[in-house]
Amino acid sequence: MIGERIKRARAAAGLSMQALGEQVGISANMVKKYEHDQSMPSSGVLLKLATALSVRTEYFFRPARVTLGRWSIVKSLSFS
Repeated sequence: MIGERIKRARAAAGLSMQALGEQVGISANMVKKYEHDQSMPSSGVLLKLATALSVRTEYFFRPARVTLGRWSIVKSLSFS
């Protein structure tokens, strides 16, 4: 879930994985791992990502709303 938000914000900012990584101080490969939910960024890296992507840190944790016809489902993040 967080990975998809990072990817979406990066695309909206018009940044490549390499450019985002350079701004944050991580490798493009690490950005890729975050975007594919293969690794979880630390709170410090998350703050740097939010700054580089011009979003608030809450953006990464907001519930996702999915609409199916007349039904609306809110999916919250759970960390297990």
